[in-house]
Amino acid sequence: MVTFKDLEFKPKKFGHISGGTSAKYEFDNGYSISIVAGEHMYSTPKKNLDDPEDYSSFEVAVFKGEEWATKQFLPDHYDDVIGYQDRGEINSLMLLIQSEKKDMNNNKQDRPQCGCGNTQDPNGHCDGSHSNKNK
Repeated sequence: MVTFKDLEFKPKKFGHISGGTSAKYEFDNGYSISIVAGEHMYSTPKKNLDDPEDYSSFEVAVFKGEEWATKQFLPDHYDDVIGYQDRGEINSLMLLIQSEKKDMNNNKQDRPQCGCGNTQDPNGHCDGSHSNKNK
């Protein structure tokens, strides 16, 4: 399984906003994850730094092709981007994405066991509860 440590970060450039760092990974099932950090992102610290190791949290979004898919994995989340996610939370989300079948089967038995311990699922499967914390 692909985890945070497998991501290749590059200097972030998004339209007129540059600075910070970003990584995008496309999974075999057609989903992708975008992870960014910098001055104008929901990350810690809110500074433009070159090395992802200098950040303790990141802004994350999930896509299916060109469409937002974040809420498919985290239905209780209020936005298409998730702010202030640490490496463990990103790993849990990446495992959840990788467990998703190409036909968008949402059977929780196919999902991995929760890595952060905050799941509300009675069988211990990841349900995205890690992103519902208040910062």
